[in-house]
Parts: sequence; C-alpha cells; structure tokens
Amino acid sequence: MKIEFLFQGGARSGERIELAFQELVRIGRHPDNDVVFDTLRDLNVSGHHAEIRKAADGYYLNDIGSSNGTFRGGEKIQNARLASGQEIQFGKDGPVLRIRFIDDTDTLPVEQHQPPARAPMSPGSAAAATIGPEHKVGARTVAVMIDSALQQAKQQGRSGLGKSTVFMRSMVNQAVTHSTRRFRRITVLLVVLLLATVAGFLVLRHFEHREASQAQEGLRSQMAQLMDQQRSASSVEKQHLAQQLDRLNQKLAKTDSRAAGKGIVQRNLMGVFLMAFHDADRGAKGFCTAFAVRRRVLATNAHCVIALEQFRARRLEIFVVMNRHPERRYRIVRLAHHPRYHKPRKMISEDVGVLELDGDLPVLVQLASQEELRELESGDLMYMYGFPGRLANVSSPNATLVQGVVGRVTQLDGRFGKFEENLLIQHSAFTSGGTSGSPIFNQVGKVIAVNTGGYVEPGSLQVLDPSTGRAGNLMVAKQLPGYNFGIRIDALLGLLGDLGQ
Repeated sequence: MKIEFLFQGGARSGERIELAFQELVRIGRHPDNDVVFDTLRDLNVSGHHAEIRKAADGYYLNDIGSSNGTFRGGEKIQNARLASGQEIQFGKDGPVLRIRFIDDTDTLPVEQHQPPARAPMSPGSAAAATIGPEHKVGARTVAVMIDSALQQAKQQGRSGLGKSTVFMRSMVNQAVTHSTRRFRRITVLLVVLLLATVAGFLVLRHFEHREASQAQEGLRSQMAQLMDQQRSASSVEKQHLAQQLDRLNQKLAKTDSRAAGKGIVQRNLMGVFLMAFHDADRGAKGFCTAFAVRRRVLATNAHCVIALEQFRARRLEIFVVMNRHPERRYRIVRLAHHPRYHKPRKMISEDVGVLELDGDLPVLVQLASQEELRELESGDLMYMYGFPGRLANVSSPNATLVQGVVGRVTQLDGRFGKFEENLLIQHSAFTSGGTSGSPIFNQVGKVIAVNTGGYVEPGSLQVLDPSTGRAGNLMVAKQLPGYNFGIRIDALLGLLGDLGQ
C-alpha cells in the first residue's frame, strides 16, 4: 500500500509526494514531519498539524492541536475516517492536500532479469581459463562478471567506463582463446582491478551520500529549533528568526544542486505565463514570457509591453495564458513600462514592464532580496524558465528550463560600478524571441533578473547573385552565443509600487 499527497494550494502547489505507507504519517510545517509544508510561507499550517493513523477499519486523520484547525468539505474535523481521493484543508484559508491510497496491485512489478544460462565447459576447452588448481572460468563467465560490475556502476550514477571497458573485454577474450598461462593471469588481474575500481567507486559514493545526508539533517535540526523558538518570540524576534530560517533554507537547497532546477520548475509551474494576441487571420500567437510577482501583476520586458500596446491599437485581443494550463487565460486591464526604457542604441536601458490582470494568480515567484542581489558574482549558476519562440504554443503552453552561468554584473553601459548601478546581468543560458521577459532564478529558486536579449555584432555573409552568377558579401548582424543579458529584478520596484497590487 502506498499513499499519495497532491498539494492543491500554498507554496508547494502542484507538487506530489508518494510514500510507502507506514502506521503513522505526520503532517505539518516542522521539518521532522513526513509531509512538510513550506516553513516560511504556509503559515496557516502548524508545525505539527495533523497525522494519519491506520486502524482496523481503515485510515483516520487526526488534528493534533493545530492553531487554525483542519477541514474537509468546509467542515472542521478533529478525527475522521479517510477515503481515497478526499481533499483536506489545513487552516480555514490554508493549503489543501488531496490524499489518495494506492494498492500495490495498481503498479506493475519490476521485471527481474537473470543472466543467460551458461553451457558447461570441458576441462580441456580452449575457451576456459584456470583460476586455482580446481576452478575453471570461461570467457562467457568473465564477460558476465564484467557486465555485472558495470551494471552496478551505472545504477550508482556512472554511465559507463568508456573505451577502457572495450579494451579489457578484448584482452579477456584474447587471453582465454589462446589459453596461455600469461594471458590467464592478465585476465584474472584485469577482472580483480575492475571489481576493485567499482567497489572503490561505490564506497566513495556511499560516504559522499552519507556526508550530504548528515549536512541536510543538521540544517533541518537547526530549522526545527528556530521554529520552536518562534512560538514564544515577540514580533521583532519572529522577524529575525524568519530571516535565519530563510538563510538555512537556502543552504539546504545548495546541498543538492542536482535538485535545484527540478525544484524551481515544481515551485513555479503556475507562476509563468505566455503573452499572446489573437488575430482573425492567424489565430492566437504567443510572443513573450511573463511571471507572477503580485496577486494580479505579472513582470516582463518593456519591449513586450510596447508590442502589446501596438496589438491593442490594432484592436486585437491581448491576453496571457498559464504555463501547462491552456484553459486558464487572463485579460490584461492595465500595462506599464519603465520610464527610462528606449529601443537599443549604443547603451541598453531598463527593459522591464508590468501587466495588471483581471483575476487573482494562484502562485507568485519569490524575488531575491537586496542582500542576495549584492552577493551575485561571475560564475554563479542561474536558471531561466520561459517560452522559446518556436515553442510558444498558446494551445499547449509548456515552458522550458535552461541552465547557465552568470558571466558578469555591470552597469547598463557595460562598465563596473556601484551596486545600485550594476543592473545588467550577463549570462550564458540559451535565449530566443519568446524568452524575452522570462524570470532568471538563482540556485535557490529566487528571481534575480528579467531576461531581456542578447548581444550582436556585425558580420558578413557571402551570397551568390542568381542573375549574374557573381559572389558578393552581405552585411548581417550575428548573435553572440553565450552572451545574453537580463535586467536585475530590483529595476521593477518603482513600477510595482505604482500599481500597489
């Protein structure tokens, strides 16, 4: 039996957890729970809010003294029997979990692969190698041993041992075929060395995982202590403790960089939008990306806002559609761009803008603080989440995540200046037309910039005149791959203040 939890609201909306069922499942914001809500943002959920226990006649959910209560179908419950598929709300206006019980028969068993049967070999066979006075090892046996060792390495994250593996297999076959004592010894030595290498790799991976787990456990323990202190702290102390919790959350995210990109996608699935217009002749077309920063406000580029104004002047319908939810469209009621924006000339300008919508947004991205922006430096990992031009499909919007590196942080004219002036973030992530306005995240999932464009340089292209047959040079603008840029997110603050949403 397994139990599935689908987050239907709150900071983790859209995420899914599946647990092998045990007698007790604990739910709350405290890190030692089995199902953990966001410690900083899901404040309607208590540290230890509820638990699910197995009884003889089914599974029961118990509220264990939460501050804001537990609800099912709008009614407050203290102890209730659960049915698969029910939705439980934690706090009157808090996040919702859909709970489903999955029987083991609902999943297909993993096929067990057995090594192929091996035909017996005679002591005098030319394909047999001797290990010790009484034991024979044939070529096929040695090959199976090597394959088994390689399979173990692959399961631990190592894709293969490359050309050296082919060489060793060739040596083994040659040794056994010639049946010489020298090659038999080489065969045994290579097998031993290979197995020792694999064993060493597995041991190293084990210690790395153990150290990472210990570090994560230590951070969770510190977070748990801070949450306990919040219960009796004053309002000023609670704010200070919340800042400490935020820093620990960032450290926890950095302990597993492989999960950073996936976590960014899961947390922001419903916070990224495709900007679009509807033309009677061409239908609905997407052209830019935007992301949710206030209850009814999206951030994007100024040049995308100007394009919307032009579409509206032509009396075309303009709207935004939610990532992975083509049925969720919002009408744009107001738009604005930075007053200092101008089309690219000798210097880049503050290419940021905002859109006010006609409805509330379910998920907001998290913006980096001034302290986090001050720490930005060349070499920092970054992630961009948006809609590349060819993939900006209004009927099936599905944003693309790309990873890159911050190249440098400068003023808009490319010179290095004071922190307040260094609004240009150069990065190496792939960009195309539709990624204008995409959020650029740091490694812990906070937005540091709005993606804007890429640098170009003049170049020439040799062309052939079909009428004369003579070759000539055509001047073109070439985009420099890996030299793209965004505008730091705090350039938006004045616009957001004007909207007040």
